[in-house]
Amino acid sequence: MRLIDILCDRHRNHIVDTQTWPTDWLHGPICADCALATAMPLLPHLDLREQLAIHEAGHAVAHLTIGTNIHYATVKPDDIPGAAGGVIFDVPEQGYDPVALLAGGAAVGRWAATAHPITEADIVDVVFGARSDFQGAYSEHLSARDVAAILHRADGLTAERWPEVQRVAEGLLANERLSGAEILALAETARDEHTAAWHHIPQQRPATAGQRRSVNESRADQADEY
Repeated sequence: MRLIDILCDRHRNHIVDTQTWPTDWLHGPICADCALATAMPLLPHLDLREQLAIHEAGHAVAHLTIGTNIHYATVKPDDIPGAAGGVIFDVPEQGYDPVALLAGGAAVGRWAATAHPITEADIVDVVFGARSDFQGAYSEHLSARDVAAILHRADGLTAERWPEVQRVAEGLLANERLSGAEILALAETARDEHTAAWHHIPQQRPATAGQRRSVNESRADQADEY
């Protein structure tokens, strides 16, 4: 049994259709029909520790991208009281782009989809795993439409920076805690390696005038045979 099997039809359909947290769960308890969902494991077919590392790496790389000063990221048990992991950063006086809030869940969704074709059950698990992030976004007085648009941006950012997310996640799995400087170094290394690999892909050169003439002559000869 998966979490999706417990949810009521209304909330299950909302999560699957929008891939966001239901707004009516923000200021009140989860409905009675869905109450058991909080005790269900998320993405049980995938490694829980790696899932957490990917989630925090998604946040961290998004913060790097928008220029937030990061103190550290952690997946170390009890490193942050009451949390399995997290990214500690300075909040600018003018606020910060909430895309970083939703990049953790976006990263987990992309990671889950690399293991096998993602299912509706997986989508529900990903959203539940990021529920505190969605709650944080809504606490910024964003509308459901705003949150959906920000999630779309987070998906794009995560896809663009995926090698960096993977490298930071690997660092978190190996060390449990990374400083802001270590996160930056890992991300830069991954970006440089990805760029170098792309430049080594053989590029098809345009045909020379002689080659084009030879091809045209061959086509003319074939046409004469019919």
